[in-house]
Amino acid sequence: MENHTLFFKNKTIQGSDVEITFHKDFTHIYNIETFPVVKYTLINCEELASINFDDIEYQNDGLFVENREEHNRSVFEATGIAGEVFKIICDEIIREDLEYRKQDYVDLLNEMIKQRDDEHEVVDKYYQQLENLKFFLEKEIDVSERKLNQADWLTNDKRHFVEGELTGLRKVFEVLTNSRHNM
Repeated sequence: MENHTLFFKNKTIQGSDVEITFHKDFTHIYNIETFPVVKYTLINCEELASINFDDIEYQNDGLFVENREEHNRSVFEATGIAGEVFKIICDEIIREDLEYRKQDYVDLLNEMIKQRDDEHEVVDKYYQQLENLKFFLEKEIDVSERKLNQADWLTNDKRHFVEGELTGLRKVFEVLTNSRHNM
């Protein structure tokens, strides 16, 4: 009896046989193990046409895979984290530990590119928000400077308040400007 937590990659059906491929880690993460792929070949399966493989791991959060013998037949059973069970009864189950195939590398590269693009999009949004905030602060600094320079009617208390406000705005603006250069 073998037990493994695996992540569904794909399947290939040929008549009453099916090959089910899993990765030992999330399919979008490169696994440094020598054999990060597990392929199960299930031979002469019962009611293979009625099995909905789309349900095997629709949440992509890992499966607990178990192979066992039951009534002189081999049973392939995959249980999801939420407890859903995917069961195939067949004559024989062959398990192979494999290296990544060419398509696995292509998929991993595509996923890395997608992740990079997603992160780039998030960084661009932050930069835009930073620029908007700097623009707002520049306007507030300008208003405060004009108040100090042109408003002779300000009381000393109000003048000190505006000077303190201006100092705070300038410090925030400086921090934002320096943080942009350090990114």
